[in-house]
Amino acid sequence: MAQKLIKACKELNIGMATAIEFFQKQGKSVAADPNTRIDDDLYMLLVQAFNKDMAIKLAADRQAQERQERELNRSVSIEDAHKEEVERARREAEEMRQKAETEKKAAEQARIEAEEQARKKEAEERARREAEEQARKEAEERARREAEEQAKAQEEARKKAEEEQRTKADSNSRNSLFAPNPLLSNPKW
Repeated sequence: MAQKLIKACKELNIGMATAIEFFQKQGKSVAADPNTRIDDDLYMLLVQAFNKDMAIKLAADRQAQERQERELNRSVSIEDAHKEEVERARREAEEMRQKAETEKKAAEQARIEAEEQARKKEAEERARREAEEQARKEAEERARREAEEQAKAQEEARKKAEEEQRTKADSNSRNSLFAPNPLLSNPKW
């Protein structure tokens, strides 16, 4: 953890100029500002050079801190494993939900297609019935017209026959009026 240069100098009981000179000898550039922050590596260099007992204590503290971090990482890895298990279960549940949704959509689509097919078949059946009804009506109309024409032709033929009979009867009656009476013309009487 970074700390201020002035604090490190006070802990080691050295002057700031001494610390800056030491860093320059080590090839490290540090500003001569008391509020300059130095990282742990630079601080350890100062401790090793100016306080041997403190260097040992700091190294031990650092090892203890690293051990705590490893244990924390181990417990974190157990938590991570649990989180991964929960996440895997969540993904499986999501996959199952999506699969169910896909199946539901497929079933809905099949239902819609079946309804559409049924409507189409019904429309075809209705069109077929209407065409049959239309054909039946046309046949009935044609038969009715033919029957009317036939009746009209028969009526005309009957009238013509009656007219001919009348004409024949008239001509017979005219002929009989003007024809000599065979009874009268026979002298034997």
